[in-house]
Amino acid sequence: MKDNEYYMNIAIREARISLADSNPPVGAVLVKSKKVIGKGRNITFLKNNDLKHAEIVALFDSIERYGQEATKGATLFTTLAPCPMCLWASVIMGVKKIVIGCNHDSREDSESFGSYTVNKLLEMMDKKIQIELDILESECADLWNNWLHKDRINK
Repeated sequence: MKDNEYYMNIAIREARISLADSNPPVGAVLVKSKKVIGKGRNITFLKNNDLKHAEIVALFDSIERYGQEATKGATLFTTLAPCPMCLWASVIMGVKKIVIGCNHDSREDSESFGSYTVNKLLEMMDKKIQIELDILESECADLWNNWLHKDRINK
């Protein structure tokens, strides 16, 4: 459990950097053999590119640093449950486990995401990835929910 909290704290730091850049506060870290091989944060607004989710950025960071094979068998730590795009990218790249800080039901805007869950999506894809939920959940949910309130107030 301590390892999970250690790596999730790195993802939370990435989410805070994302927030400081006025992006949605989502951070991700890719780990293999107890080594961080990729880090990412949501930079969709900064880059004006809806594909720049934290998980995708972390996967690309790992590939650029260590090659495409590095992601196979890795664990992805993400502060927010991955969207279908990020989940499928993780499947394609051979991620074996995803550790999630804040699941969609912890979010104040959860109704806007319908009834999908990561496990339901994996079942639909007929893919198996080990999922671990709610690591430092309150910290991750607070980051998201505080940003959500700030974003709504500023509109």
